[in-house]
This record gives sequence, C-alpha cells and structure tokens, in this order.
Amino acid sequence: MRPIADADVPAVARFLHLHMNRGIPVEVWQRMMLRTSMPERPNAGFLLEAGDDLVGVHVATYAQRVTDGRMERFCGLGPWCVLPGYEFDSMRLLMALLAQKGYHF
Repeated sequence: MRPIADADVPAVARFLHLHMNRGIPVEVWQRMMLRTSMPERPNAGFLLEAGDDLVGVHVATYAQRVTDGRMERFCGLGPWCVLPGYEFDSMRLLMALLAQKGYHF
C-alpha cells in the first residue's frame, strides 16, 4: 500500500474505469483526482498493489476553506474500489486516509 502520486493517476483512472464504472471515461476519473483548491496536496488517496498489479484504490480529494475565520483543510473520501480477494485489505486504505493529520473528513 502507498499514496497515489500524480504519476499514478492515469493507472488509477483506468482501474476505476474498468472495475468501478465503465460509464465514466478515464479522462473524467483523472480530472476528479487532480482537482484541488489547495496549493499542495499530500496525495490523491492510497492504492494497494499485489506484485506489479493494482488491486485496490481509495481516492481522496483535498480542499481549503475558510471556516469561522480560519483556513481549514479538508479531505474528501472519494471512490473506493478493491478487487475480489483483497477486501480485507480495503480497510488499510481507509485507515491510511484517516490517519492523515490536520484534515477534516
């Protein structure tokens, strides 16, 4: 398991298109993962690999908003897709996202 880097976005978008919703074009998945209102984002979520194969993802989007006069950081939990046989590991993806400090979920 590791964070989704910008270089991983095309592969993750293809994975979501193939395994979550073929009705959503790969390009739409990519735009969703790269969208942010933050100057920097820590990742685009987390992915799970078995050898060289991508077997699961939990996408995250990030935003900054002024709340009660303070700039606050938010992490939106996005699409979560894990192939059969890796369901047990899917919780590791969620826990990795929630372990990020300094964000509202």
